[in-house]
Amino acid sequence: MVLSDGSREIFLSRLRHTAVRSGTYLVMPNAAKPAFLIPTEKRKVFKQAIDLVKPISRKGELKKSLIKALPIWVLKSVFPTLKIDNPQAGDRNAVILPWNQDVTSKITIIMFDNELRHVEVEKYAFSEATREMVCNERNYLTRLKSDQESKIVVPEVKNFVENDDYVCLMQDFYFGNYVENLTSNLYSFFDKLNSTDIHCLNEHPYILNKLPIIQHKLVDLKCDTLLDEVTKLFNQYKRTRFQVATMHSDFSTTNTVHTDDDKFVIIDWEDAEDNGINIDIPFFKFRRQLYDKGWWEIRNAEGFLVVFHYIWFMVNKGNAEMLQKFRIDKGVFSS
Repeated sequence: MVLSDGSREIFLSRLRHTAVRSGTYLVMPNAAKPAFLIPTEKRKVFKQAIDLVKPISRKGELKKSLIKALPIWVLKSVFPTLKIDNPQAGDRNAVILPWNQDVTSKITIIMFDNELRHVEVEKYAFSEATREMVCNERNYLTRLKSDQESKIVVPEVKNFVENDDYVCLMQDFYFGNYVENLTSNLYSFFDKLNSTDIHCLNEHPYILNKLPIIQHKLVDLKCDTLLDEVTKLFNQYKRTRFQVATMHSDFSTTNTVHTDDDKFVIIDWEDAEDNGINIDIPFFKFRRQLYDKGWWEIRNAEGFLVVFHYIWFMVNKGNAEMLQKFRIDKGVFSS
């Protein structure tokens, strides 16, 4: 929590490694799980900062419009604030996005000038685990190339800093909206990441690397029912064959931007891996339905794999709270 005594001071000390401007920031939606911090010193800068936040639904768009319209003093009476005093402050403004898993270990910052002509994303990682994530993203952004013909963009690494205190990856910010529906060029892009290796699930490197870790974690958390259901479904589909693929691993609405010039930017490659499985596209559909409806029916091996991957994702991030909420009942997953 940003505003709890211990983590608040750590969070502020992390920000002193950045060029975030001093001032008072709104913490939204709340101090317990802050999604973003918005500068409040100038009305114009405040509105620009809100414009850089991409909602994932029409409801979010309405909230965004309402927040922009309300006086800052009213917003300060509704949302908590955080005072930042930064001796390293630069001359640009910032939207601060703490990592929802641990606000003190990774911070993403959208830096922008007064006219929004120069906007960039800076990812700072401080813990061993988050440093590995950001370094992994850098490696994949360096390796993967944009596909101009299909209008698929993989962000370029603009700069990378690594020292004893942190690593920082810098890339461009892309204006546009999050993608709600998949297009044929997105399918084609991920098809090209498939290898020629095909394995049954019980011999697939993706499963072999992750299943023992998932089993151990679910035992630790006493999620016995969830573990039993996962095991039963795995045994049901273990002879189904899938290609080995370079995998984004977190392909979802919020990691895909449809730009104003009709390009599709795939961002956040922190969890990418080579010995993955070709389920990025169905995982996108799974995440979308889970957001909209809160459940997913497991009808086949692919349907099982997206649930398996979501469980792995929470295990890998250490999100015990989410894992303990997961349920599989009569082939229907819910969270």
